[in-house]
Amino acid sequence: MADAGGPEPAASPVPAAPQLFQLDPIDVVEGWQQELADSFHGLAALTHGRSQAETHDVLQRKASESMQSHNELVGGLVYGILTAAGAGDGAGYLRLLQIVSRDGFGCAVARVQQVAAAPRFGRVRGEVRGQVYWLAGELIRARAGGADQVVLALLRQLRGGDVAAGNIAGCRLMLRLLQEHYAWTTGFPAVAATAAYAFGRLALDH
Repeated sequence: MADAGGPEPAASPVPAAPQLFQLDPIDVVEGWQQELADSFHGLAALTHGRSQAETHDVLQRKASESMQSHNELVGGLVYGILTAAGAGDGAGYLRLLQIVSRDGFGCAVARVQQVAAAPRFGRVRGEVRGQVYWLAGELIRARAGGADQVVLALLRQLRGGDVAAGNIAGCRLMLRLLQEHYAWTTGFPAVAATAAYAFGRLALDH
């Protein structure tokens, strides 16, 4: 799949554990996280060794088979974006997502929101956090319905009085996101109001 503009995930007979959150050995992996990881490995098997044209063709045919097939592909691509090793890898998976999406990014938005609203978001891996905000920005740019709900979920994850590196990074990423998409932000009163409240509170705390 490298020729298609994205990295080629390594094929493995045993699906790896999800790599979204920093979990302890005793933590139970939620089902939706494993679904995303499994979909990603299914995507790897489907595209392994194919040229760019072949990859595009097989993904489009697979996405058109059924809504379940479409959603599994989208889930795998979202997982690939969030766990990408670099910005180039994430952009490659995004281009494939744009090719296969049949619902105006509805399924992609729902999957990103699962991560953004997760009670464990405070334990999200640092590189995943950055990709969540980046993908949120791309969904805004694509005018995807429901992107405002993703941003609202991320705003609610900003914790007052928390000076941990992850929370500070989230504050900076959110501020950059809102600045880059200022016109969009002002078009959603709930987003604008929640952002004003969140950063007003955070300014006092920090």
